[in-house]
Amino acid sequence: LAEGRVHYLILEFHPGMLGSTGTNPLGMLNFLRHYCFLCHSLKIDRPFTLEEFVARYTESVDVLPVQGLGAIEDLVCQNLAYRPPSHPLSPRGQREWPPEDPEASLD
Repeated sequence: LAEGRVHYLILEFHPGMLGSTGTNPLGMLNFLRHYCFLCHSLKIDRPFTLEEFVARYTESVDVLPVQGLGAIEDLVCQNLAYRPPSHPLSPRGQREWPPEDPEASLD
């Protein structure tokens, strides 16, 4: 993610499942934001802070029941720092294709 090669992530945000595995749902969203991802939901009608968004799925027994895993949200996250490769066939980790030096290693 740090290299900016991923343009979009589509994920199912499931705070109940994340919490049951010891993952902080807010921490996961902060992780994505750290790598310049801006996430959008198709279910909400206005912007929320990350804290408000997570609270929608964790502060009520109706959305986070004792049994079962509760509500989910589909997120589409766009990397605002996306840097496309110079050529669609360039090997992973190599920005220029073909390499200027034909003897260059592809590692």
